[in-house]
Amino acid sequence: MAGLPRDIRDCRCSREAATNDRHGTNLAANRVMPRDIDADLAGVPVLIIQDEPATARVIATTLETHGCQTRIARSAEEAIALLAPFSPRLIVLDLVLPQLSGLALAEQLTRDPATGDIPIIATSLFSAQDAADIARDAGCVDYVRKPIDPSTFARLLRDHLGRAK
Repeated sequence: MAGLPRDIRDCRCSREAATNDRHGTNLAANRVMPRDIDADLAGVPVLIIQDEPATARVIATTLETHGCQTRIARSAEEAIALLAPFSPRLIVLDLVLPQLSGLALAEQLTRDPATGDIPIIATSLFSAQDAADIARDAGCVDYVRKPIDPSTFARLLRDHLGRAK
């Protein structure tokens, strides 16, 4: 081992070797994920109410990339419990949830003086126009059909946050 370069000698496995530079620095440990911090979204608390873990994670990752703070609730009941301590400025709501539906939750939130001013963006797999009309009737400000396009989703949230000011 004495004749091997330092970066290989100090590596514990071949995967680490691929991530170390010639000085033995682990590049993967120092890598920062690219972020597109948006001044309008930086630090904005967004509550994601979504019972599908993979979809919730995609939405959260998209928003976090733009600087939002996110919390995920898997049901309407969990969302209600998170509202006071988290104080979201925007809610992303799946229309189809277990127990209490997203539509019923949207109606409840828009009627409540404590949450009535929080913009709610509804999501689902339903056809856009029918679901959009139903969501707006329940108090949602907009509707996005799944799968969500990350490139346009942040712009949509920014627009609704600007209107809510």
